[in-house]
Amino acid sequence: MNMDLKVNISPALTFSWMKINDDHIKLETGELGILDSKADIPEGISVSKGDHDWSKVKAGCGKDVAALISDVKGDIPLFETAKDKSYSKPLVLRLKATAAGVYKAVVKLAPGSELTVIEHTDSDIPEGFAAVSVKYILGEGAKLTLVKTQTLGDKFIYIDDMGSELADNAVFEAYRTDLGALKAYQGCNSELTGEASSFKVLGSYYLRGSQLLDFNYIASHDGKMTESDMRFNGVLKDESMKTFRGTLDFKSGCSGAVGAEYEDVMLLTDGVGTRSLPIILCGEEDVVGEHGASVGQIPDVVLFYLMSRGFSREACENMLINSRLNTTISKISDEEIKMIILDYLKNKLDLWSIDEE
Repeated sequence: MNMDLKVNISPALTFSWMKINDDHIKLETGELGILDSKADIPEGISVSKGDHDWSKVKAGCGKDVAALISDVKGDIPLFETAKDKSYSKPLVLRLKATAAGVYKAVVKLAPGSELTVIEHTDSDIPEGFAAVSVKYILGEGAKLTLVKTQTLGDKFIYIDDMGSELADNAVFEAYRTDLGALKAYQGCNSELTGEASSFKVLGSYYLRGSQLLDFNYIASHDGKMTESDMRFNGVLKDESMKTFRGTLDFKSGCSGAVGAEYEDVMLLTDGVGTRSLPIILCGEEDVVGEHGASVGQIPDVVLFYLMSRGFSREACENMLINSRLNTTISKISDEEIKMIILDYLKNKLDLWSIDEE
C-alpha cells in the first residue's frame, strides 16, 4: 500500500515558503490491520461498539488520516463509565504495534464521573507503521485524566490522532511522554462546547538522531468561561527536528474564555531544527489568549553551577533531560508501564531516572 497523507494542517495558514502549514507522510506498507491490544478495565465500566461515536468526534491530524484509519475494518470499542461514579483504578490500554496497523476506540464519561486512562504504545520490532485514534466524550461535570506514553522502535512511523468533546463543567487533563519512533505525528482537537469546561495538556519529549516530531493541537472554545492550557517541554539532540502548531480558537459567544499555549525547548547540539506556529483566532472580544516559547541551549551559568559541584557535562545534561521528562512520567500510576518507561530511559537512552535517586 502506497500512502501520501497530508497531515496536521493548521487552521489558519501562513506564508507557504515557510513550509509549516502542514506536513506530508509518504510511505509504502503492507495491508493495514488492527494493532494488538489489551485493556485492563475497572469494574463498573461497560464495553460496547462505538463506531458512531468515533466518527462524529473530530480529531487533529486531518481528513487524510481520518479516512485512512476509518477504512480499516474492525469493531471500535466504546468504554463507558457510570453516572456520578469515581473510579479508583485506571482504564489501561496496552497497544502493541506490528508491521502495519491501527487502533481506534472511544472513551465516554457519563455526567459526574471521574476516570484515569493510561495508554501505552510500543513494539517488539524496530520498524513499522502504527496509527492510533482514541476519541473522548465527557459529559457534564465529568473529569478525565489521560496519561499517554510511546516507546516504539527506532524506525517506526507513528500517528496519534486524538479528539475530544467536553460538556458543561467537564475537565480533561492530558499528560504525554514521547520517546520512540523515527517519525511521529500528533494531532489533537478539543471541542470546549460546554460552559466552564477545561482542557489542559502537558507534554514532554526527547528527540535524538534523525527523529522527527510534528504536532498540531487545537483548543476550540465554543462555550462561555472555557479554559485551555497547552504546554510542551522538549529536548532536541543530534539532527532531530520538531514542528509545533498550536491554535487557540475563540468562537463567537465564548465570552470569558481563557487560553494559553507555551513550549520550552532545550537544544543540546547545533544540528537540530525547531519550528513553531502559535495561533490565536478571536471571534469574541471578552477573551484572554496567551502564547510563549523558550528555545535555546543550556545557559552557561547553569552548567557552571552544576559542574562546580562535581558533575560532568554529560551528567548535567542527563539531569536536565530527566527533569523535563519526569513532569509527565510521574503521572503514570500503572507500575508495569512506568517500569517500561524507566527501563527505556536507562537501557535505551542511557539516562537515569529521578525516581531511582
